[in-house]
Amino acid sequence: MTRRVPQIAGLAIVALIVTAALLPSGQSDGNPPFQPPDTSHLLGTDDLGHDMLVEVQRGARVSLAVGLAVGLSTIVLGSLVGGMAGIARSLDGPLMGMVDFFLIVPRLPLVILVSLYLRPSVVNAIVLLSLLGWPAVARTMRPLVRGLAQAEFVEVVRSWGAGPAYLLRRHILPQCRGVLLAQCILEARYGVIAEAGLGFLGLEEPTTKSWGMMMAYAFAHPATFVSDAWTWTVVPPALALVALIVGLSLIGTGLESRFDPRMVQHAPFKADSLSEEGGL
Repeated sequence: MTRRVPQIAGLAIVALIVTAALLPSGQSDGNPPFQPPDTSHLLGTDDLGHDMLVEVQRGARVSLAVGLAVGLSTIVLGSLVGGMAGIARSLDGPLMGMVDFFLIVPRLPLVILVSLYLRPSVVNAIVLLSLLGWPAVARTMRPLVRGLAQAEFVEVVRSWGAGPAYLLRRHILPQCRGVLLAQCILEARYGVIAEAGLGFLGLEEPTTKSWGMMMAYAFAHPATFVSDAWTWTVVPPALALVALIVGLSLIGTGLESRFDPRMVQHAPFKADSLSEEGGL
């Protein structure tokens, strides 16, 4: 139980942010600029009179949407490539060669570079992060699939004439769902960080309500740091971003240490041990 305390804490943090994002947001405009926090505006207002609490809430929706989209798309692509490389030896060399090529490319600098030549948008950021994030998942999935492909129950199904795609979809990937969940959350964390970075650099649409854009506008205003305005225009979105990253990190690393056989000490990888450890 003690080992799961960080994971439970991470779940609580993420659940709180998700709940805040799902709550109806009030009116954001039409307020005095740089108004300090009070009973009518709990987090104050920015230089345009936007209610900071409402803006932070809307920013949570953008970060969660980007994280979810990046996490799901990367595990779909990564599990497909890594799975086929692990179960079909004829495809192992070409597929893993492609994975190694993408892995040597620095992901975030390339995303920034490509974003400079594309129309700034959240959708473009999701596509770029997904296309460059799947190789890490593929590298993780390949040895797991290779080990499960040698399991007795898979050999039995193979002897009945089942092909690699069928074995992967029906019998192998379901056994890896714990690892895939951990990878999804960790890639979602990266998506949240990268999206905030792109927003802070101004590589998103100016109207995007994201935490990165909020901090970018606050840093760009000359009055932010010559008064106390930074305490309610910079700190709230920054703390919200840190909280979400910490929450996802605690959940992802906890799941990874529980399900990934490479991180389980003194426990050789076996298909049946993976099922027992993950409660599959």
